[in-house]
Amino acid sequence: MDRDGIFESSLKLFVEMGLRGIEAFHCDHSTKDTEKYLRAAGQYDLIITGGSDFHGVNKDNARLGEPAVDNKYYHGLLELL
Repeated sequence: MDRDGIFESSLKLFVEMGLRGIEAFHCDHSTKDTEKYLRAAGQYDLIITGGSDFHGVNKDNARLGEPAVDNKYYHGLLELL
């Protein structure tokens, strides 16, 4: 099974177990990764989040508050709470 197949089957299992959101925006994600996670969020009705991993031993490419996450995703998170 290829990486995309593993991702899809794992994600389906996690959703069945109660997963409610996915970190679609992240400093380590390529544009292709972000698009894949956004599609998956739409397919499984997941809340979309993002982060910079600006904690612990910081990565060279991690900058506080980046990548920015559009407010439309923030409201989805608030609704979940």
